[in-house]
Amino acid sequence: MTDRLDAQRRVNRIRAFRAEWDAVRLAGVTTLTSEQHRAIRAFHDDMLRELAARHDVDASDATGQLSRGMQLASFFAAIALTAAIYSLVSRFWGRLDLPLQVTILCAFPLMALVGVEFSARRERTLYVASVLALVAYGTYWLAVVVLSDVLNMPLTPAAIWAGALFGVSLAFPYGFRLLFGVALVALLVAFAGSVFDAADMPWTAAAEHLEIVTGAALALTLVGSRLSRFYPPFASVTRLVGFAVGFAGMLVLSSAGRMSLLPMSSSVAEWFYQVLTVLLCMVALVIAVRRRWDETVYVAAAALTLFLLLRCIDWFWVALPRFLFFLLLAAIAFAWLFVLRRVRGRLVARALA
Repeated sequence: MTDRLDAQRRVNRIRAFRAEWDAVRLAGVTTLTSEQHRAIRAFHDDMLRELAARHDVDASDATGQLSRGMQLASFFAAIALTAAIYSLVSRFWGRLDLPLQVTILCAFPLMALVGVEFSARRERTLYVASVLALVAYGTYWLAVVVLSDVLNMPLTPAAIWAGALFGVSLAFPYGFRLLFGVALVALLVAFAGSVFDAADMPWTAAAEHLEIVTGAALALTLVGSRLSRFYPPFASVTRLVGFAVGFAGMLVLSSAGRMSLLPMSSSVAEWFYQVLTVLLCMVALVIAVRRRWDETVYVAAAALTLFLLLRCIDWFWVALPRFLFFLLLAAIAFAWLFVLRRVRGRLVARALA
């Protein structure tokens, strides 16, 4: 087994096999003897004990629910700890001189990094290590923002590049998916800001003209398959961030054509991005269903649904009476449900063929 996720998949397969095997035995279909059945069960028991010892996997639904609760608790712990550090700094900040301020701001992420490595060597689940990693990343941005204000130095894309690379380099060795996703968002912002900065425009214009960050996000999804060679979960995180940011940018551009950089009027730009949004969502859905990219299916379906809702509000909210407007929404929802059922039926038929 290469990591905990692979080990958990093996445990899930064993549990599914046992459940189906019990159903087969009750139906009287199996021809295996009791000795053979006990040998298979003993083999699986040994495998489960080995996986639990090495990777601390969830052997039941109850332990799986507890693990998800622990992940949620660790996330809130990271937020609370970072907020506590920020509050501590802001309370005593005015009493400290500049060298001590710089030292403290640099010490927080470094101390958290030491804690990450120390915790990772002593726990298999990496819950504490993930908390400290998020604290290290959060205090890095705290140091960047506060120091830029104290030293009267404007925030530049270079600092965002450094933060993105710091997050990626911290996430890769330990497999921190949430941290990796946040670092990818910073990477997109840094890239878009650098493009505008190179064009002698304020880098913050990336938030006013979304084509660059949207195109970079959609291009980022092409990297996902390559990342699967190193750590498969990072591939799904990359697609999730890329499609989420990309489709969000497309939705904004389809409703606010004035934010477009294209040499066309605002209304024409909106129509262009509306057509492009539908096409990209449909293409992403088809590819995701064929390749079993669950996260991409969810994001693309949500983006297309939100797009249809926005277009209905834009086109029919004023023109139609309220009851007709909501009847139209219901009709569109039923039509969308019908399309999804047809797609699902074809997938089921293909799986059973």
